[in-house]
Amino acid sequence: MNKYNTNIKTLSCSCLDWQESRSQYGLSDPRRLCKHIIKKLDLNNLAFEISKFKESIKFYQEKEWGGLKKVLIKSLN
Repeated sequence: MNKYNTNIKTLSCSCLDWQESRSQYGLSDPRRLCKHIIKKLDLNNLAFEISKFKESIKFYQEKEWGGLKKVLIKSLN
């Protein structure tokens, strides 16, 4: 499992996806957010620039963890 360095303040990540495509977008652009950044964001403490995307961020956080929960449940059965 890869571990990536994420910085929530600068919305940056060391993953290849962020380095090659997402880094070009500004702090107020949700396309800047890779899955590693999204996973670490606190919905109750979002930076003003991305706060208007709270519902979308919540959806992707739940989608990511929801998929993981299904895999874990299947492995337990």
